[in-house]
Amino acid sequence: MRLRLAFALALPAALPAALPACGTNTLTTGGPKADADALAGVTGGGDAGHDAGAGPDGTPSGRRTDVGFLVDAGFAGHDIPPLLPPSGDAAVPSPPDAATPTPDAAVVPPPPPPDATVPPPPPPPPTDEPPWIPPGPIAQTRVTAFYQFTGDTVDAFADPAALPMADDHVYIWTTSHANVNASRQLADRIHAARADFRYAPCYDVNERDGWRQASVDQLHAWATEFRDELIAKHADMFCYNEVPTDTPNAESDGMRVQQAHLFDFLSEPDAQGRALRGVIYFTERAMGRDHWVEPGNVFWGAVDRAADLVVAEHYHGQSFVCDNTLDYLRNHLFSMRDWLNDSGDPAKVHIANHTFTVLHSSWYADAPALTGWVGALASETTLAAFQHNLSRLALATRTREGGYNRIAWAPLIADPYDTRVYPRLWAIVRWHFGQGGAAAETNCIDNAAGNCTCN
Repeated sequence: MRLRLAFALALPAALPAALPACGTNTLTTGGPKADADALAGVTGGGDAGHDAGAGPDGTPSGRRTDVGFLVDAGFAGHDIPPLLPPSGDAAVPSPPDAATPTPDAAVVPPPPPPDATVPPPPPPPPTDEPPWIPPGPIAQTRVTAFYQFTGDTVDAFADPAALPMADDHVYIWTTSHANVNASRQLADRIHAARADFRYAPCYDVNERDGWRQASVDQLHAWATEFRDELIAKHADMFCYNEVPTDTPNAESDGMRVQQAHLFDFLSEPDAQGRALRGVIYFTERAMGRDHWVEPGNVFWGAVDRAADLVVAEHYHGQSFVCDNTLDYLRNHLFSMRDWLNDSGDPAKVHIANHTFTVLHSSWYADAPALTGWVGALASETTLAAFQHNLSRLALATRTREGGYNRIAWAPLIADPYDTRVYPRLWAIVRWHFGQGGAAAETNCIDNAAGNCTCN
């Protein structure tokens, strides 16, 4: 919830010599909502509402509610001294003296003559900036998505030697902002970096208190307000963060309908006909086929109408990736894709073959413990071993239906985070998705099987 306060103060002639500094940022680190703009120097705010599901290895698979990157701005923790008059006497009004006219004696100037009217102010100068038109549905065959980053991350990834540039490849930059829904500054930076980069700020559903019971009108107001701000700030798409863990439950039909409304409203055209396509994130449990006891066709129909990317989160740790066979990983990562494909429902089949995307953890850091990002700790896993983890996941993805052309990684920044991970991510994308579909794309990176074997 955002509060806007306005104060009208009658300031005295003098104030105390020093007031406490207000607006100091307080950071609590480590977490999926580590707002990228806060790290990049863009004003941020609080975080709430990420579901944590448990993966097959017992580790949290979703973005957690109890870890986050919080930036609390304002007067918290400051005692503001009372404003005092210059002196005790000045606070008491004095009776008028001979030099001060009484109200009855005040001189009122005569009205101006009819020909002395004040002309109206000139109209504001016209802007040279044309209205922002979002790019529309993704036309490229190959898609790589990232979640949580900074402007510096964008600049590093923009080098053509890092990520391949091709007419059939597009990169989606998704992020959860704090006090704002979107950042024009970050949008401009992404668009200036490369023409194949798209900016997709996230609609963090659990930050809207009461959304599960809200009226349709309230859902529409929230969604269209969010859409309008994104378009005003030059976003290319929207991101939905994230479909909660209990969505598949039999008793969750009402909540699935609420989300279906949100998907339709977020992708609804504005008054000028401008619309945003979506990237919809699912917690791992919400993408677990064994949890879907209901077909949920209304829900999946809305997902398909709104989204160009439907992302299954898999924040697995080093042992899960390395201790299981490649075949096990493939079947685990894409079991929900198979459920959708085998349903016979047109919307689900379309998702399975055109928008279903697996997200892998790219978190590696020198930290005291694992977080909701899971990944690996530098104190337990060497960088080389973690690179094998990433290569192994990429190979499992690239060689399974549903993963031939799409992949996602998160995070690209956190506190802490080791950016030495970046070059391996670049190499993976170049190898598996940057060779024009050549047979070598289905081999382990650099045609070296050892790169996909954990020691």
